[in-house]
Amino acid sequence: MQQWFPHNQRRTRDGRPCWDALIRLKHDRTSSQSVMDFQDSRQRRSNLPKLITRDGAEAFDETLLCHGAHLEGIRGGRLYPVSANGAALIRSLGQRPRKIVTSQSAALKARFISEPVGSIITTMPQSLSRVIIHVIFSTKNREPWLDSTIRPRMHAYLATICRDLDGEALRVGGVADHVHILTTLPRTLSQAQMIEGIKKPSSKWIKALEVRYRGFFWQRGYGAFSVSPSQLDAVLQYVETQEEHHRTLTFQEEYRELLRRHGMEFDERYVWD
Repeated sequence: MQQWFPHNQRRTRDGRPCWDALIRLKHDRTSSQSVMDFQDSRQRRSNLPKLITRDGAEAFDETLLCHGAHLEGIRGGRLYPVSANGAALIRSLGQRPRKIVTSQSAALKARFISEPVGSIITTMPQSLSRVIIHVIFSTKNREPWLDSTIRPRMHAYLATICRDLDGEALRVGGVADHVHILTTLPRTLSQAQMIEGIKKPSSKWIKALEVRYRGFFWQRGYGAFSVSPSQLDAVLQYVETQEEHHRTLTFQEEYRELLRRHGMEFDERYVWD
């Protein structure tokens, strides 16, 4: 007949007190000796479900199980408890439990898997952004470098740079002394980083085309204005009709008007540099 012994009466074979509350003793009717029937721990380890702790290491239940015993942590194939830092709680025969485990433990941080660690798929966060900006800058000293022969090529090259920076080039326009770029701001770049990434390679590109472009430079400053989706069509039309717009209006007049319309203060001594 099998029976549970009171906690203070359990003994190992050599007579030492046994503190493991999960050990079941088999009492032989014909003998007063208590017999503990344990399974081999190595064999038991191979049959246990694997757990992965928070640091990625595999954890096994090292408890020596008695014949027919039911552990709190493994009932019908469920997980056994792990601590809050991801380590498996180990019960040892003949020793006091190093951690107290309850079946209602709130610190269950392990994941039950039947495959190697590499098969775990985690959900990746997603960051979304769509900020439309209207960028304007001129050539140095507003010199008319961009004549009708080179202007389409420059505009196409500027659009390509925007796409290479992970922006969406919506429209590029302008006349001989300045450009308008309507684009989205890349999610991983600041506004200043993007404009620097547009100016430098485009200036280098045009200088390499012909000897006569070796003196080409963009102005050091720029203007950038946010565009709401509701006004996008109007701004697209504005950039598209730049040649017609500048038949009666200079770049400086246009730029001052845009700054005032957006409520931006500026200093005439430095704004054209």
